[in-house]
Parts: sequence; C-alpha cells; structure tokens
Amino acid sequence: MEDNPFPELKIDDFSFLNSTEKRERCSKCNRSRKYYCYTCYKPVNDFIADRIPKVKLPVKIDVIKHPSEVDGKSTSPHAAILASDDVTIYDYPCIPTYDPSKVITILIFPGPKSCDLEDVLGLKKCNSETSKHNCETSKRSSETSKGNSGTIKSNSEASKTICKVTPWFDKVVFIDSTWNQTPTIANDERLKDINRVEIKLRKTKFWRTQDGNPDEYLSTIEAIYYFLTDYHGLCINPIYSNEYDNLLFFFCFNYNKIRQASGGGKTIKAYSKKKKNEGILNA
Repeated sequence: MEDNPFPELKIDDFSFLNSTEKRERCSKCNRSRKYYCYTCYKPVNDFIADRIPKVKLPVKIDVIKHPSEVDGKSTSPHAAILASDDVTIYDYPCIPTYDPSKVITILIFPGPKSCDLEDVLGLKKCNSETSKHNCETSKRSSETSKGNSGTIKSNSEASKTICKVTPWFDKVVFIDSTWNQTPTIANDERLKDINRVEIKLRKTKFWRTQDGNPDEYLSTIEAIYYFLTDYHGLCINPIYSNEYDNLLFFFCFNYNKIRQASGGGKTIKAYSKKKKNEGILNA
C-alpha cells in the first residue's frame, strides 16, 4: 500500500479521528458505532460532526445498495455523510420509480449499452448503435420535459478543444454491490430503461478488491468521485480546483489506518496477491 493513495488531492486533515478511542451509541438507531453510523449516515458525536468536511455536489446522486452488501464495509455511507444534502442511499429492492417526465436520470453502469459521459453530453459520437439510440432517446425525453437542455455552450476560459455543456439530466444513480450482485439491480424493471453511462478507467485504491476482478473495479465512493471530476470538467469548468476531493476523506482515513495495521498491506490478501503477481510478471 502506498503512503498516500491520492497524493495529488487536497483532503482535509483527518488525524482528529484518531482521538476517538471508544465506540458510541448512535443517537438515532442506538447501535454501537465508531466515527459514524453507517446505517443512519451521521457522525456519532458533535465533535466529529463539527470537524468533518461538508461537500456540495453539482448534481443529485442516488445510491442503490444490494441487501447482501455489508453496511460496515461499504464506502457509499461516506458520500451520504459528507454530502448529505445531495446523496440518498436506498436499500434494494426499496428504490424509487424514476419517472423521466419528472426527473431525468442516468445510471452509472458499464456494458455494451453504455455510453461514456462525453457521448451522453453530445460531445462525440457513441461507439455503438444501441448506445447512440439510448443517448438520443434520453436527450429527446429531456428536451421535451425541460425545454432547451443539452445545448452546448462554448467556454471562453477553456481551451479550444473543450466545451462547457449544460447537462440534460438531473440525477445520477450508482449501484453499491459486489460485481457479481450488480445484474440483479441493473436489470430491475425500474432501471432497465434509464440511460447508462460508464466512467473512464481508473485504478482502485480500495483494500477490499474482489478476487479475479481487475484493478479498474472501483469502490462506490471512488466511482462517485471520479464521475464528479469528469462531470465538472465537461459541465462546469475545465479547470478542476479540488471541489470534491473531500468525498474521499473517510476513505483515506480508513486506508491510512489499515496500512498501518497491516504493515503496509502485507497481511491483506488483495495486496499480497497483487504484489506476488507483479513479481511473476517482472521476473
């Protein structure tokens, strides 16, 4: 494990969390928790609540969590706590019906029917006819309900190759589950007609990587963070000024504690296996 998983980011000092030695009862559900309640999505005390960063997001986010996902191991509560005004978590199968006449929604999910964000915003052509059809259908639906959404606006502050775009969607949905569990949610009737978007490939820094899956399979909080940085660059300002870095506040705190407790990752199966494989490849 690296000393710092995200050295280029600006994340608030989380060392004050180390002063929390005992677990406490959540004031809402009365369960024993440390740092924050991952069921109620709130810090366990005012000392922590007053010191953790508050992140404002440019778009509303829903997270649909698989019932088999272990709450205490999930990273989606990080988003619900740090960006509480903009993130809502639903436990599947209790999810909303996403009515396109009321709220235009996209689902972050990779696959043959998915576009990347530039496709969806109309900055380039979709790679497949299916994706192209899905993008165009969603845009028409959005323009019907919202008027002139989806119009590309030139940005005088940006380089000539970058445009600032008015997004035609209001909400972004993420699935929080293991990769093997995702089809159960993604194929739900309430989600099957939502336009699907995949984010650019990045390598995960998560310590609970799943056996057999590539490094590009991100944790939920990483996926949310990277989507927002892409969204920011295309829709708000091509210059990113660390607006969403603190979404990784708890992630980096946990990473640091696990790194210290595991001798730099030596006792973590995912890291030891990865290091062994790298040694074989470099031999």
